[in-house]
Amino acid sequence: MYKILLTDDEQIVILQAIDKLKSHGKNVGRKSISLDPEVLSFGLTEFKIKNRLVALANEGYITVGTTKQGTKLSEKGKKALMRSIKD
Repeated sequence: MYKILLTDDEQIVILQAIDKLKSHGKNVGRKSISLDPEVLSFGLTEFKIKNRLVALANEGYITVGTTKQGTKLSEKGKKALMRSIKD
C-alpha cells in the first residue's frame, strides 16, 4: 500500500467541502465533493478525491461511511479546519 501525499491546501479544501455539504444537510461522497467549485479549482477528479479521502481517513481527519452514510469530519478534522481559518 502506498501513501498519498496531500498538500495542506488540498487537505483543507476537501475538509471545507465536506463541512459545507454537511452543514447544508447533504450526504457527502466523492461525487458531491468533486462538484465543489473550490475543489474543481485544484483539478481533483473523483478518483483523486477517493484516494485523498482514504488518506484523510487513515490520518484520522474524517470517517468514511458506506454507501449512503457519507463522509464526516472527525474531531481532529474539525480542529484542523478551525486552525486553517485562524491562519
